[in-house]
Amino acid sequence: MNRFSIILIISVIIVFFSCKKYNDFSPIPEVSYESMELLTDNIFDTDYLDLSIKFIDGDGNICFYENDTVKNIIFTLYYMQNDTLKPVELTVPYEYKIPYYEPEGRNKLMKGSVKTKFYIDDFKLLGYDTLKLDFYVFDRTYNKSNIGTTPLIIVSNYTK
Repeated sequence: MNRFSIILIISVIIVFFSCKKYNDFSPIPEVSYESMELLTDNIFDTDYLDLSIKFIDGDGNICFYENDTVKNIIFTLYYMQNDTLKPVELTVPYEYKIPYYEPEGRNKLMKGSVKTKFYIDDFKLLGYDTLKLDFYVFDRTYNKSNIGTTPLIIVSNYTK
């Protein structure tokens, strides 16, 4: 093997191993429960739960554009009856849109958290004391995430 062939082989090996992969995260979003806090809305003089949801999206397309009317966090509300969780039939679904943000650079990975409000009075009107929320997101290519869940919400514990 001549000198040129050895230099070429070494160069190819160096180039091959120096290509850095930016992230190993799936393009399918993942969500999880982060926290829940009771706060007061001073404008409407009512209490609400401030629910924080963590997300990660490997290709960074979890946010819809500002002019899109799509809401991409979908919630399912459950109530407890005889130690069994049952879905609440809602006339208007609980949905939320993650505000638009476009990651810069080659690494499009997006990690963050989103906060949503759930008014306690709305929960009280349903007449259930123990509730739970499941949630999932989908991105601009309609990849659906896993289902995240909150701990049980004892409505009377969240009343000031």
